[in-house]
Amino acid sequence: MATSLSKCLGLSLALSLLLACGAAAEGLPELRPDFGAPDEPARWQGRGGQWEFEAGLLRQNKADEYWNVNLRSGEVADFSLSVRCRMLEINESYAAAGYLVVAFRAQNTQQYYCVHLRRVGDLSLLEYASAPTAGRSVWQIMDKPYRLTPDELALNAWYRVDVDAAGPILKARAYPDGQAPPDWQLQVDLNSPLEIDHAGERAFLCGLIGLGTSNCRAEFADLVVQPRLARVLLQRPQVRLAEKARRLAASLRTAEERRTLAPIRQAIDDLGREIGTYETLDEPLYRKTEVRLESLDKRLSSLRRRVFIARGGLRAACTYADFLSLPAYKANLHCHTRHSDGSAFCDDMARRYEELGFRILAMSDHDAYGDQDGGVYYPEFQKDQVVHDWDGDGVLHETREYRSGVEAYVRDYSKPGPEWVTRNWQLYRPGEFVVFNSLESSFGHPHCNCIEPPPGRIPRPREGLGFVKWCKDNGGVVFLNHPGVFAANPTTFLDGPETQTVDGLEVMNGCTARDNRKGNNPHGRLGFAEDVWDQYLNEGRQLWGFANDDAHAADPAVFCGPASAWNVVWAKELTKASVLDSLRHGAFYATCGVEVDRIEITAETLTVHSPNATHIAVIGDGGRELVRVDGQEIRYRLDGSEEWLRVKLWNDTIAHPGESAQYVQQAWLQPILVDRLLER
Repeated sequence: MATSLSKCLGLSLALSLLLACGAAAEGLPELRPDFGAPDEPARWQGRGGQWEFEAGLLRQNKADEYWNVNLRSGEVADFSLSVRCRMLEINESYAAAGYLVVAFRAQNTQQYYCVHLRRVGDLSLLEYASAPTAGRSVWQIMDKPYRLTPDELALNAWYRVDVDAAGPILKARAYPDGQAPPDWQLQVDLNSPLEIDHAGERAFLCGLIGLGTSNCRAEFADLVVQPRLARVLLQRPQVRLAEKARRLAASLRTAEERRTLAPIRQAIDDLGREIGTYETLDEPLYRKTEVRLESLDKRLSSLRRRVFIARGGLRAACTYADFLSLPAYKANLHCHTRHSDGSAFCDDMARRYEELGFRILAMSDHDAYGDQDGGVYYPEFQKDQVVHDWDGDGVLHETREYRSGVEAYVRDYSKPGPEWVTRNWQLYRPGEFVVFNSLESSFGHPHCNCIEPPPGRIPRPREGLGFVKWCKDNGGVVFLNHPGVFAANPTTFLDGPETQTVDGLEVMNGCTARDNRKGNNPHGRLGFAEDVWDQYLNEGRQLWGFANDDAHAADPAVFCGPASAWNVVWAKELTKASVLDSLRHGAFYATCGVEVDRIEITAETLTVHSPNATHIAVIGDGGRELVRVDGQEIRYRLDGSEEWLRVKLWNDTIAHPGESAQYVQQAWLQPILVDRLLER
């Protein structure tokens, strides 16, 4: 049960019915979804496409999986929740079947509390899931269960579940619908059983509230969530301000700067101690404290801005500013041929991309393991039936299974194939068409694209992250592929060993965005990974955002065809060395249709113009929208509050109107980590 439920929660996607921190001064309005409203289903996102809406009910309509649907995300501290629910069918083949789940995150995005209404008649304990980096999710019993009935819960019988979170105290009760609410049946003080920090910015913050099932069909109705004002909603911005002030203090060079900062820093610390003494919090006190925090934020930002500009400002923080006047080339860095799971020969694939206006290409077949040109799967690659020494190690390997690790090699597209290979794939033409040696490393870790590893025989370790590191150590560029699919939880990759190596990630994967065969990707959301990207940036990692089509066919009309997403690279010349230099500096933007024809960066301002965008936004730390314009040009002025920023552009034209997965055309500029200036 522990593993299955944690999988359910770990795969869940959050719906943005945001009640953000700034709304607290307005009283934190009640959330009461109307499952019967015509537009309500479009505002929800369930995992697996099995959630349905009918006659005011939210119905989980598949009984052999673990599903979760999330009704809100954002920052909420204290709250109460009430929902009616019932089980319709239980999958008897699963020992963990028959749980109705009310789940919510606390502390951070990797920790959950939940309440279960179990088939055996129990109102389950509140439980805690450890972070995925612990090796597996471990569910910790926090109290004894409360038995509602002497036997199993009756199918088709309605129960009401209430949850109340107030500070460290979590309470829950479940009872037959229509009866008067009993006293709280379960109650737990989270300060007591869990060895986690319940002080400061992380205490009792719920970033997600969701409903779930475990191997049963169920219905939910009459859901009401009431957030409440809480001290932590003031502590969190105060802690952020204190940390900003600390970092700024460590970087100051002049006595005047230090004298200016000292009273601001003292006032921030004093306010933090005062907030810690609040026993109760009403709206007037919240408003008053919020105004004080905003005032301190403005004072600190003003000084930070002065310091940033003295260090060179936005232009100095931008690694690619000096590349913007160079020629621009269209590039795709992730696609497949018949050497792995594609349908076209490599020379045909390259020719098609060149016809489509691309000048830079990386054909990244999976692992390039096995002597495919020697006829492992496709005899037409080879003129004879002789076993050849493809990797040049002096050994003839009779066994040539795909991905076997035998005769493992990286092709060099600057050279022709051997005489015993039927197709001559010498493709790299400096100054005209750049084709990188590359492959998609996919052994035992999230898939990574490896651009320009040394050609020839792959040394050990041939599998896993050893190869990715080998590529990086030899001057290659590596990035995570389609993390929108492999990381529904944005924090999945943050602590993994692969993240210590990669240069970037695919903020868009065209093949995944266009694919809706399973019915769970109507807006292409699985193909996008902005939330993952922002998580990296929040951790201070300067990762570039790539957009690639991941084509498996040469026909653009099919969902995994070319030219659904690409990169525009500014490079001094059209050679491998020059393009690699641009990729390392982030001198490119990612797009699926929106163009950028002018970028101007000074110490104080960033100006971006597009000929076909209808909306442009500047996104800052925390993924917050700093400014947005509905037009073709945006001009953003540094205000000193930024830790990092990036620009997103989009228009209202559907990129692929003939497909079931539809999304608007977009483009993404590379991030500028402003705070890096403080480290110089």
